[in-house]
Amino acid sequence: MKIMREKGWDCKTIEAGDETKNDKYEDIIFDAIDEGYHYIVASSTFRDQILKIAKENPENQFVIVDESMDEKDIPDNVALIFYAQNEGSYIVGRLQEG
Repeated sequence: MKIMREKGWDCKTIEAGDETKNDKYEDIIFDAIDEGYHYIVASSTFRDQILKIAKENPENQFVIVDESMDEKDIPDNVALIFYAQNEGSYIVGRLQEG
């Protein structure tokens, strides 16, 4: 995020909790969209909610991390990032430093 901010991007981290907060999560994402955030990156924990929100908001772009699914089921405004288990630590390390 540090690098993105240095390049002029407005970034916001949203802590949504775990899957027991499903009902709250949709509201949090809609709030971010209403605030003008165009790119939303989310955990696979909330995949179903993100897919639903993406279909309702085709002008926004969404990334779901640690998920794979059949390409025909993925809306055009959604990208999936899926990596091998051993690559997760590297990715977390890189995110933490930025």
